[in-house]
Amino acid sequence: MAEWARRREERLAKRQGQRRAVPLTTNPHRGSHIDPDAPRAIMEYDGLKWVPLKIVPNRAEAQALLSAATNAVAFSRVGSARTRTRSRPASTHVLTPPSGSGE
Repeated sequence: MAEWARRREERLAKRQGQRRAVPLTTNPHRGSHIDPDAPRAIMEYDGLKWVPLKIVPNRAEAQALLSAATNAVAFSRVGSARTRTRSRPASTHVLTPPSGSGE
């Protein structure tokens, strides 16, 4: 049980400070591109719940605000992300023209 509690606390600590933009419309929240001119509530996760921070007038301003916050966090995490792609080793083969070109 102690191991589970430790992992849970680590997971919640990672999410703390994350921000999102929520459209302030009566329609279901399906995608940010659906109503780009609708106002957005910028919310931040405090570890237990999403807390409203600011209201912005449209999607463009919400993206600008979120990307500025994301870039500040992203620079502190450079090199820590895992990727599923493998880098290919540099090719050691030298390309030569085929022999017997028929001349």
